[in-house]
Amino acid sequence: MSLSSRSTATRRAARIQRRLEADGQRTGAVGAMTAATALERDDGVVTGNVSEFRRVDGVRVAPY
Repeated sequence: MSLSSRSTATRRAARIQRRLEADGQRTGAVGAMTAATALERDDGVVTGNVSEFRRVDGVRVAPY
């Protein structure tokens, strides 16, 4: 991942955190950054914490 795409993902992660907090939901920086990176790369997230990522619009989530 290039520096410019990391900074784009970082900005997107901040927007994700603000949106969730505005809806009364909290998320950590790592979860927000993971979701943002997946969205930027058009990837999904494979996780044991499905509910954390299903709250983020557009993120494809697969449980393990």
